[in-house]
This record gives sequence, C-alpha cells and structure tokens, in this order.
Amino acid sequence: MRITTLRLRQISQSAGWIFAAAIIVLFCTFIISLQANAATYKTFGGGNSVIGKLVKSDGTAVSANARINVNPDGPCSPGNCGGGADVQVDGSFTVTEGIGNGQYRVEVNIWGDELNNQAAPDPVKITLSGGQVDIGTIKLVTPNISGTVKDPNGNGILINYDAQQNINVEIRSKDYTINKWINTSQDGSFKTYLGKGEYVAIAHPNGMSFTDGELAVIVTDPTASQNITVNLTNPAIVGQVKKPDGSALSLSNGQWINVNLYNQDRTVQKYSGTDPDGNFKLPGIPNGTYTIEVQPQGLNKYTSKKETITYSGTQLSVAINLSSPQVKGKIYKTEADAMASNNQALVGNAGVNIHNQDWTQQSWTQSDSEGNYAVGGLPDGHYTMEVNVPWGTTGLISNSFEVDLTADAQTKNLYFSVATKKITGKVLKKDGTSVAGASVNANREGGAGYANAQTGSDGSYTLEVGGGAWNVNVWPNNAPGMPAADWIPEGFGQRAEFKNDASTETATVNFSVVSATATVSGKILKADGTPITNANVDVRNDKGQGNNSQVKPSGEFVVKVAAGSYRVSVWSPDQGLTFPEMNITITDGETKDVGTLTAKTKEARITGRVIKKGTTEGIPGVRVNANLDRAPGWSNTTTDATGNFELAVTKGMWHINIDQGSNTSYVYSGPPIDVSVETETSRTALGKDIELIYADVVIKGKIVDEAGKVIPNFCSWAFARPVSTGNMGWGPEYGGPVN
Repeated sequence: MRITTLRLRQISQSAGWIFAAAIIVLFCTFIISLQANAATYKTFGGGNSVIGKLVKSDGTAVSANARINVNPDGPCSPGNCGGGADVQVDGSFTVTEGIGNGQYRVEVNIWGDELNNQAAPDPVKITLSGGQVDIGTIKLVTPNISGTVKDPNGNGILINYDAQQNINVEIRSKDYTINKWINTSQDGSFKTYLGKGEYVAIAHPNGMSFTDGELAVIVTDPTASQNITVNLTNPAIVGQVKKPDGSALSLSNGQWINVNLYNQDRTVQKYSGTDPDGNFKLPGIPNGTYTIEVQPQGLNKYTSKKETITYSGTQLSVAINLSSPQVKGKIYKTEADAMASNNQALVGNAGVNIHNQDWTQQSWTQSDSEGNYAVGGLPDGHYTMEVNVPWGTTGLISNSFEVDLTADAQTKNLYFSVATKKITGKVLKKDGTSVAGASVNANREGGAGYANAQTGSDGSYTLEVGGGAWNVNVWPNNAPGMPAADWIPEGFGQRAEFKNDASTETATVNFSVVSATATVSGKILKADGTPITNANVDVRNDKGQGNNSQVKPSGEFVVKVAAGSYRVSVWSPDQGLTFPEMNITITDGETKDVGTLTAKTKEARITGRVIKKGTTEGIPGVRVNANLDRAPGWSNTTTDATGNFELAVTKGMWHINIDQGSNTSYVYSGPPIDVSVETETSRTALGKDIELIYADVVIKGKIVDEAGKVIPNFCSWAFARPVSTGNMGWGPEYGGPVN
C-alpha cells in the first residue's frame, strides 16, 4: 500500500467501510466447513484397516469378481482419501491403504456372469479412530432394478469388446450419499439394487460414437422390481485439443487430457477425456453459454486452457489450443533439497493449486513421476501457489508460495514444509459429549502452510505441522449429503506456537462447542421454479454467531443453530442472482421452515475500466466490489485482460470500491464512486476510468488482546489512512481482512 504517516482506527468510525463489514461476514462465514452427525454411523474404536467378509444373498461366500472400497464421507486430508481391496476366494477382504480417522463409506463393486443375479447393498457408514475394524459380513442382495442401455433412437446395442468398447452405468442418489457403478453385459443390460429414494442413472459409453445418457429413477417400494431404459445420446459438442501452436497432439502412455464443461452456476457440468490425438465429445446440454476447460495430465510441456462457447441446439465443433506454461519447475521434499537440487528428493503426484486472492482465477495440476509441474492459461497478476503432499505422505505438510504471472515463462521450484510439530486435542460439547467427524483446520500465520484432520469417535484429532505460530479452528462437516451438524463452534479459535526449528514439539488444543438443537429449513429456487444447487445458506446473529450449510441438489437446506434471533441470508457464486433475506427467532428444539427463497435475476449492469494512474493501460485481475445504499445487496467481479469490468446489479444507488486486500498490487486513492442505476434493466457506464496507483509499501501487524496475546481467526478488517485526512472526513483508506 502507498502511504504517508498513518494510523489504524476502528471500522465503526467510517460509514464508507460498511461494505467491508459485509465482506468480513462473507469472508469469515463461508469458509469451507465440514458438517457431521455421528448418530448415522456405526462407530468403532479402531480404524486404520477394515476387514470383513462378502457373501451372496443365499449366504455363500463370494469368491471372485468383487472389490470393497472404503471412501471418505466428505473432504479428506492427504493419506486419508480412501482405499480398496479385492475379495479373496473365501469372501474375506482387508482394506489398509488410504484410511485414517474420520467417517467413511464401505461400498461393494461386483461384476461378471457369476454374480449376474446379485446386487451390491447400500453403503455401510462407519467412523474410524485407529486400529483394525471388523465390520462383519456384508451380504449381497437380490436386484430390484433391471436396466438396459440403448442407442439414441431407442434401438438395442451390441458392444464390441474387440474394439475396446464397454458401458459403465453410474447410479447416484440426488444427495450424493449413494454412488454405484455397474458394468453392462454385451447387450447393454444390467442389474442393481436401490433403496427407497430418488436417483440419477448415467450410462457412460467408452470407445463408441455415442455420449452419456441420463435417466431419473424413483424408488418408492424397494421390494418391488422395476425395469428402466437409459438411452445414450449423440454428441452435442465434438472437438479436438491441440498444441499451443495449433498442431496435433500425440499422447503416450501416462498422458491424458481432461475436458470439463460447465455453466456459470455449475448447475450443468459434463466431463470427458480425449483419445491419443486429442479428440473428445460431450453429451447433450441445454442451450446457453458454457466454459470448456481442458487440463493436460502427465504432459508438462503444455498447460490448461479455458474457452467460452455458446450452444444453440445443433452439434458444435470446437478446437482448443493448450496454453504454454507461465510457471514451471520441480517439486522437492524440503527447502534444503530444493536449494541443493537434490534429484533423489523429487516428489511425484503432488497436487499444485494456483489461485488469485478471491479465487476467481484458479488452476490445478499434478507433478509427474519425476517431480515436474507446469501451470498456465491464467491472466497476468498476483497468485498464491499451494503444493499438497501426495496420499500417504508423512513427515511433510503442504506449503504455499506467492508468484506474479506474466506472459513470460518463469521457473519456480516448490517444496513442502517439514512436520516436526504436532497439535493434538479433543472436540467436546459443553456436557462432555465427544464430537466425531468434526474438521479441525490449522493455518500457519503468514500463509506458509496448513493442515487438517477429522476427529475420531472419541472427539480426538492429531495435526502434523511445522514450526511457527498456527491458528487452529474447528468446523462442522458441510460436505454434500452430510446431515446437519447438531453443534456450532464457539469463539474465534485458538493458537498454537512452536519454535521455528526442527525440534520435536507437541501442543494440546481442545475445543468446547455449543449444542445446536434448533433447526432452520427451507428451499432455494430460481424464478422459473428450478432448484439452485450451488449456494450456501447462512443463519447468523448480529454478533456473528451461527451456522451455515450448502444446499442440496434439490435446493433444500437444513441449518442447525442454538436458540436465538438470526438473519437468514444466501450466498451463491452466480453474481447474476440476488436473494431475499429475513430475520427469525427460534427456540431450542424448534424446527422453523422459512419456506421458499426465490432468487431474482440481476438484469442491470454497471460497466467500467480500471487503469494505471497517468496512463491508458488497463489493469487485469482487479477485484471490483459494489454494495447497494441503505439496503441489502452486493456484487463483485474481476477486471478482464484489458481492465474492463461488468457488475450485475439491481435498481438503486450503488457504491463502487476496489478490493485492497493483503495481496493487492494497486490501490485506489480517489473520491468515492457512486452510481445511480435508474431501472432494473439499465446499463450504466462509469463517467471515467478508475485510476489506481502502485502499492510500494507494506504494513504488517497482529491483532492481540489486552494481555498482548494474539487472537486467532479474528474476523475483522484492518486499514490505514493518511493522518492529514482526519478521523471522520473522507480520505483514502487502504487495507483488507485480517488473516
């Protein structure tokens, strides 16, 4: 930030920062949280291996063509993202890899003619907390669903195995808690078992000219048999991924390209892979505008690319050229290894995530077997790079780095932090009851590392971290399909501090959480009555206390809170929508249905351009915020490659400001920007460009209590202004949210 002599002051003294307060609430509220309810799980006192036996519906052992998978029920930490094992000739199985403390689903996958009249039961849900678990006998069931996959015209198909053709049928529940995969027979037939509920059946053809077909399936009586037919589709989009110069690809073993298509609010998402020549096809989609993202894997010469396409009902042909790397390098175990270029310490299969401050621009890649990585296809600007340890890695933890991307390629080697320290503790309710499946997260002050873990059945957890100070907090599990947690965090979290060296240290951090017995429920819909599937509902009081939950695919939501008065609000990444808010009062044990919250489309627009002061050069990647005067309403966007921006708004007076957080390279020092939008469909342009100046000074500090102790996770906003402007009058203010 560019400053003269300045001082900090409280946010309440400046009405101009009201919008900042709203951003703080969003910043602190919509942290990815994890939601859990141990009552729906079988809980065991052990859990780094799972054993059992698989039998047919008549009780005889399954001797072959079956696999047991143990998958996490929600987000996972490295090394705990699930594993599997084939069933032995006596029906026994042992799963040992990829499972740690936390909540898991034990799922069965079967195939082959011998098991043609058998079906996998619903998943067994378990909570693991160390040791070996014997879950007993899993019995296959008699199928109640008989299905057939046909071509787009409803005709039968014949799979050519010699041509490497096959069809997999994926059947998942609408809340994503059940997911089954079945291989069809050569004629496209398949059988399975489904319990009562609503499902989506998706047929995935491989090596064929057709694309995926979908069918909604409703089971009201699991004892009754049901016949279903899933028709494949003709491709809506066919395309080819090419090299950056437009020449053809030739992929070898270990190289592939993922193709992802999605609309703005991700209510439509399709996936595909390419053949060795880069050809791909995508199934039918509604008319509209979409993003296609291609992501090469095992191919570090080239990097991801995004293209915007418009589909209008007829087959569309597209060609997408991959990007050249903007930053590339090698991934080493430790900083010492990187400094010494120790090729014996290179790390393969390490995930690299790169994003700007507000995550509006991001990309992900993975290092190859020799530790090489490459990232590209992003607008110029300042980014954070996070390198994540591969599954099963111990002694190392994730690390983060800052980088400025330009059109010129640069080399940056990455490395992990060494985990010589441990944070242990328990999460308990006020009455001493253990909280299982809670997510405990630790972030190193300064942003150079993070760690997370789920609590076991006794509420205990262990985090491996490096030296320095760590802010530790606990959140419920809000993963899709998870039940609403019956507890909420209390306070701002806690802090653990270690020596900044390689010595071994352990800190104990226990959490006491508040029981949440009141239930707020409702539904989020678009104006046309269709559900909004990508939104978060927040129920919070004026002190910032409360809870939030992701909506279900049906648009329904359930949020658990303690008794009190709250404001119900909705956040969605779709900036073209605005949602009603409401105040409620609820008592312990009460269930309050707030009804349907219908989104309104923001059809008005505010347009403008951000430039470097004294020039006509646009600045890309600048976050522009807007808040509605004297009423709830906000919008934000990011400037494009030429500095232009467009904000989706409604009728009224809007205050425009530039996001000036900790990673901002340019700041605003001009007068307030107010824009009057006259109608609900107005398109209003700013009268002049917004000029920013380069921020060449950084102020760092910490928030402490009266005893001088650092307060972790203190949701607030720190900013500074020149002393000459006074305490209450208008003047430039620079700052951002407290980490």
